[in-house]
Amino acid sequence: MKKSVVIFISAILLMAFAANTAAAQKHKYYYYPASNVYYDAGPGLYYYNQGPAWTGVRVLPPGISITVGAPRYVIYHQGPNVWVDNRVHVVKYKN
Repeated sequence: MKKSVVIFISAILLMAFAANTAAAQKHKYYYYPASNVYYDAGPGLYYYNQGPAWTGVRVLPPGISITVGAPRYVIYHQGPNVWVDNRVHVVKYKN
């Protein structure tokens, strides 16, 4: 009986560790739908679409701005290219 309890508790701990490890691999970005811009607070970079490619900059260029108080959403993404899901984000978070 004690052996089965130990196995059960071990299985629960292992599942909790696996879930935490998977979540830890995702990176946090902020998405501003009004400007279609992502922000990565770690390196302090904004990502915006510049024609066929996305560009990361510390200061947004003229014509692209983020208004104080504008809605922003937290996006968790595995890997550095959060914009690969941009079409989904545009639809999901449209104003």
